[in-house]
Amino acid sequence: MTITLTTTPTYALPNPAVQVTASVALPTTCDFIRLWCVAAPEGSTLYKQLQKTESSRVQITPPNAPVEGGILPEVPFSVTLDVGGRYIFVGQEYEYGATTYGGGYSNAPAAYTPETKLGAEQTLYVYIGQRMTQRIGATTYGTAALLVYVWNDTIRETTSTLQGVVSPAIISPSSPRASSAAQSAGVLTQLLLFRNAAVSTLAPNLQPLVAELVTKIPQHMTNDTNNWHADPFGLPAYPDLVDSVEIENLSTRCETPLALAVAVRTIASWLKLHQANGYSGQENYHNDPDVTNAFVTEGAGDESDPAVSLATLADIVRVYEAHRVDATSHTIPDVVHSITTVLGPLLTLHKEFLSAMATLTPTASGGEQTGTVQLSALGFKLG
Repeated sequence: MTITLTTTPTYALPNPAVQVTASVALPTTCDFIRLWCVAAPEGSTLYKQLQKTESSRVQITPPNAPVEGGILPEVPFSVTLDVGGRYIFVGQEYEYGATTYGGGYSNAPAAYTPETKLGAEQTLYVYIGQRMTQRIGATTYGTAALLVYVWNDTIRETTSTLQGVVSPAIISPSSPRASSAAQSAGVLTQLLLFRNAAVSTLAPNLQPLVAELVTKIPQHMTNDTNNWHADPFGLPAYPDLVDSVEIENLSTRCETPLALAVAVRTIASWLKLHQANGYSGQENYHNDPDVTNAFVTEGAGDESDPAVSLATLADIVRVYEAHRVDATSHTIPDVVHSITTVLGPLLTLHKEFLSAMATLTPTASGGEQTGTVQLSALGFKLG
């Protein structure tokens, strides 16, 4: 005896009248089901009803109930699921009794069709999509937002036909350059990986990545085969400019938002100083200071907003990977100290968006005009 609750569409968004169907596993003698809500997202109508009731449950009674509070199997009914999240229900199957005796007097117990419970109560879940966004890009060049909808532990694709909105998507670009980046081939390719993807598969490998960065970047810095001469700033014992953290300690310091922010600030400040040929710009680690592979982000970490730290981390990888093989800055490009940790779809999306904005001659995409996009890269503003 198993009850299953499904919505129409399968991945429904918050609505005052979500269509729900209760199904029972066959074979069965179930005639009807009773359903109670026992938990609901905060702020929802059912949540408020649960707060007011003296019991721990609220019964769901559709207008077409065959008996008091009854729900017919396979017959859709409306439920107010007006806030995204997880709704927990308890369901009980029933069958009508065999007797049809109508009773010998008014309101006699036998005047009502008897009913029998089938099996035990069952805990049931209905997930309603939740809208989530994350900022990508940087304020200096332009930002946009990654839009996704989540059901349980999975990001699901939504369409204008079924849910009235298209996602995953890049929305709300703040500049023509950001708009062009949102429609670039690299960004759109990564965006496809978010469709119907488990959230656990999208997260970046932060700990291994930071560990590799704090190993490979100093190795590149102190390598006088590739650099004009070794950069002593890259030695592990040198303290950080911003947070007074030695770089060799960072591989164990990115497990919280604060620690990640400290890590990206530290690594970015080291890398920027190395590219600029040291404090005075005249230490001559390179043939010339590397001004080509510049940061798009501000090189900041924000413990209150991990999206800022993730963007900076993606920018560090982008800048470092381009810098180490730059033939203008180096006597011999560094093909040894590459970053091999898999970034994951989310961090790669950040990186592709920043890469698209980094060029001074971005390519117009979609509804953008070539001249508008190129002028915006030179500092022009719309309007």
